[in-house]
Amino acid sequence: MKIINVYTDSFNKVTLISDEISQFKSYKLNVENGREKISVISYSIVDNTIILNLSRELNIKYYCFIEYENVLYKVWYYPLYSTEEFNKKFFHNTSLGAIYTKEKTTFKLWSPPASSVKLAIYEKISPDSFNIKYMIDMKEYRGLWYTSIKGDLHETYYNYHVTLYNNSNIVVDPYAVSVNINGLIGVVLDLKGTDPPMWHDDTYIDVKKYTDSIIYEVSLRDLSSHASSGVSNSKKFLSLTEKNTKSPQGLSTCLDHILELGITHLQLMPIFDFSYESVDERYSDKDYNWGYDPQNYNVPEGSYASDAYQPLCRIIELKKMIYCLHKNNIGINMDVVYNHVYHGWADNFQNIFPDYYFRFSQKKIPCSGSGCGNDLASEHLMVRKFITDSVTFWAREYHIDGFRFDLMGLIDIDTMKLIENKLHKINRSVMIYGEGWTLNTSLAEQNKSTFNNAKSLDNIAFFNDRIRDCLKGNVFDLKDRGFIMGDASKGKILRECIMSQYISPEQSVNYSSCHDNHTLWDRISLSCTHETIEEKKKMVKLCSTIILTCPGIPFIYSGEEFCRSKQGEHNSFNSPDYINCIEWNKKYEFMDVFNHYKKLIHIRKSHSLFRLYSRDTLLNNLIFIENIPEDILAFTIKDYTGRDNWKHALIAVNVGRKDRHIDIPNMKWKVALDSNNIKIENIILKKPFILQSLSSYILYTEED
Repeated sequence: MKIINVYTDSFNKVTLISDEISQFKSYKLNVENGREKISVISYSIVDNTIILNLSRELNIKYYCFIEYENVLYKVWYYPLYSTEEFNKKFFHNTSLGAIYTKEKTTFKLWSPPASSVKLAIYEKISPDSFNIKYMIDMKEYRGLWYTSIKGDLHETYYNYHVTLYNNSNIVVDPYAVSVNINGLIGVVLDLKGTDPPMWHDDTYIDVKKYTDSIIYEVSLRDLSSHASSGVSNSKKFLSLTEKNTKSPQGLSTCLDHILELGITHLQLMPIFDFSYESVDERYSDKDYNWGYDPQNYNVPEGSYASDAYQPLCRIIELKKMIYCLHKNNIGINMDVVYNHVYHGWADNFQNIFPDYYFRFSQKKIPCSGSGCGNDLASEHLMVRKFITDSVTFWAREYHIDGFRFDLMGLIDIDTMKLIENKLHKINRSVMIYGEGWTLNTSLAEQNKSTFNNAKSLDNIAFFNDRIRDCLKGNVFDLKDRGFIMGDASKGKILRECIMSQYISPEQSVNYSSCHDNHTLWDRISLSCTHETIEEKKKMVKLCSTIILTCPGIPFIYSGEEFCRSKQGEHNSFNSPDYINCIEWNKKYEFMDVFNHYKKLIHIRKSHSLFRLYSRDTLLNNLIFIENIPEDILAFTIKDYTGRDNWKHALIAVNVGRKDRHIDIPNMKWKVALDSNNIKIENIILKKPFILQSLSSYILYTEED
């Protein structure tokens, strides 16, 4: 008989799966847990499964082996970690990490399998050199290790020395709030000492509905890495505190540009501490990385600080940036990555509790829906607690206004619901949204936080890849032209997207480009090889008109508004600055496109009828104009509030290469926007209504 698998999902049971159950001889079997043998008091057989009932509970501080016919089989503990039995024994709903007061600091680490945990206190020898000064044995209560040190430990460097299964490792506290350079040693801090002046008066940006927001995605590094930015604190948190920065042509850049554009929320690509192997903080200009490589979740990234050697600096400067943005009425949405880690099996999580923090298939293979080989097991209660604690820490300590969850489809629905519940208790206006892609991980489909399960996550929004691919074509197929490039066949699906047949307006993040894949300009250029620059510019304007007028949450990738290019690179996660930088000279070159975006944003913010938030308001107030050529999209929106001076708006887009005439409702229409002439405004429309090729229009009437 061959044993195929051995696991436990109960402390007093072990399950064996065999290829030939009829040959099983119980007297040939022994169970060893550490150095102790455990007797089998009974067993049952179902199909090819043998369930052993043990005389006492297994101790997970030691490996368990089944010996059968002189062959040892290691018992897999992983299925046990999802059980109520395990959670009753080991779950702790308490504060973890270094809990600081001036009188004492209490240290808590959760590690049920550890046989020993010691607190290691360091002394600083040089800016990037440390020695262990002394170690203190920590006590344990049901898997929770703890100790306290009296006195003021502000700026004390510490780690944990964890011994489990006869191996010892130095680990960084997962709850550390700051670290040394490159994040290999935690630091105790009095966080109140990091608050800028007037921080106590800082407030979240108030948003009544998600559809009232306009999101602008930016990498801190990209924003100011080009010489044309005119910024002195290039590539740093403080770059977004500088006012009156100009391009060589005298046009606003960075913060002033963002304010001029008029968006409501900045979505910052990773600003948490990402792997030193991606960007070495000692030489931060040398390497480039987007930062989707989590190392220390609760710590700001050091390469964005003016002095990464000083553990206070990164925190103080990030708070100064947030305070400045809030003073300018800009919300900050943080891009968070709780679906995987960078260092995988060498990660702190793995050295604190092997396998608990990661997700495995039934074949004991690590899940890799993230593509990184170590999907986090958000469904495990202490992983769920860590993620929730981390997100709420950023919301409270840094006044973060919203969170964009990377690969949110890898996180279970219950975790996202808990996050949403806790965040809304902190800030009723918080924004929560993410990538709801369906990915291959060992969660049941109905438990994944995916686009298809949006109805189970009412207060959470999703990136709408359907509208993205309708507009510019499938991101993985350059030959697939989108609607704005003239493929009128995509108009039907686009209309379905606009009518929210897939997802409600307040849950739909509408976008045409983001940091992933090609920029909008590059995609148009690669798919439309025979069109002129002027025609391509018109396509960008068509795209922006649809994104900023249709129901949902509009999302803009930084630089898109002046035709940003990455020289055709579709995945620039570690490409050098000259690929990723925003060239502010382009703003002058594509000023007409920028002005088009700016005007669209102003119109949307000024008129609530564009900000339909529910399916009911949408179905009752948005009507498509029918019996028109298929390369034209046209619809009207009625004021549903009774307070907008625009009683009706009409949006019309012609993606064809010919001028077109369409019949529109018989009202006294005025032109608010003509993509061919930004100066046209509030002019009474002369009939008939002619749509020029590759053009978009917004009309309005003040008549009911």
